[in-house]
Amino acid sequence: MEEFLVQYGLLAVLCCALIENDVTFILTGVIIERGIVNPYLALLCGIAGALGHDLLWFWLGHAKSETIRESSVYRRVGPLVERLASRFGPWELFFCRFIYGTRNPSLVFWGVQRLSIFKFLAIETLALGIWGSFLATLGYFLSDRTALVIGQVKSIEHWMLGAVVIVVVVVLGMRFFARHEIRKRLPAPPEEP
Repeated sequence: MEEFLVQYGLLAVLCCALIENDVTFILTGVIIERGIVNPYLALLCGIAGALGHDLLWFWLGHAKSETIRESSVYRRVGPLVERLASRFGPWELFFCRFIYGTRNPSLVFWGVQRLSIFKFLAIETLALGIWGSFLATLGYFLSDRTALVIGQVKSIEHWMLGAVVIVVVVVLGMRFFARHEIRKRLPAPPEEP
């Protein structure tokens, strides 16, 4: 993702934030520190992309509310979001960014609840502005560490890919050997006269 952000700059920030907000904001801080993009425009593009992501989940809740309410996932996660919503009201959208695993369910929940789109956009823009700025600042000041971690992750990915290839080869080899042994031990079919 880092190479994509460096090569395509602001467009990459916007597109990546549509898919994954938090990592994008951190990596945006890294490319801001390296002087690749304008900090204000990068933050605006990140917020716009993240807002697009959140609007998609909100719309999904709004458009498919009956189906979602009947799903097993909603029955499992819904009560937590409902407790938070009863305590904070629509401002739960602001706080859900800080509670792992509640952001997307919260966005869907407020779509199901038919929250006004204007109120949704106002709260989300404020939340994304604060949260995105915090994460971009974190990426900016920890850019050397971030690059090191990304390098280590890439190294681990190569080792894991090698391990997966070895496991697949071993499993296929064992399967072939087992089939061969089973065929060898089965009695021969009777010959027809």
